[in-house]
Amino acid sequence: MVLDGILVEQLMGMNRFTHRGHGYGFDLEDAHEAMGRLKPTPDQQKGLQGTNQDIYDTLVLGTTTTKTIGGDSKSYTLRFVDWENPANNLFHVTAEFAVEGTTSGQVQHCDVVGFVNGIPVLVMESKRPSESLEKADSQLIGYQQADNIPQLFHFTQLLITMNRREARYMPRWEHRVNSGTHGGTRKIPTQPLHP
Repeated sequence: MVLDGILVEQLMGMNRFTHRGHGYGFDLEDAHEAMGRLKPTPDQQKGLQGTNQDIYDTLVLGTTTTKTIGGDSKSYTLRFVDWENPANNLFHVTAEFAVEGTTSGQVQHCDVVGFVNGIPVLVMESKRPSESLEKADSQLIGYQQADNIPQLFHFTQLLITMNRREARYMPRWEHRVNSGTHGGTRKIPTQPLHP
């Protein structure tokens, strides 16, 4: 699910560390090690919600790697997302993103997937104006089932369902129902766009 080449380049490009007053960059091996920590192996998975929470924590906090300079070893943090300078991140959006099912091998096409530094953080399902948002909600829920494409949702932090009349979003795995929400989703205020 992760766009590996983009993530590796971003990890090396936006992360630096200082040792005894000198600045250094991380190398390809460091980037691959960090990427391996972001991607859960089957034995590290804790169900969809638990795995998503672990990945969320890693996205927010980063990961560490040990570097040895002149015989002196120290741990340094690699960030997956530059939260302080968003312009340093690389954003991609793709329509009809194809994902192969984990057990069925069936390919699903998500309407829109948004990536930050090669990490799929947004999945959007769009319907015709005549179709209800519940149909889009149901489709996203179906995608998350174990026999479908749950691996995409290990990384996803924002889900959006929409048609031309309305839209809803759900940040991560927030299932608390607050006023103005629909089953854990929040209705997005809509207004016509004017030039």
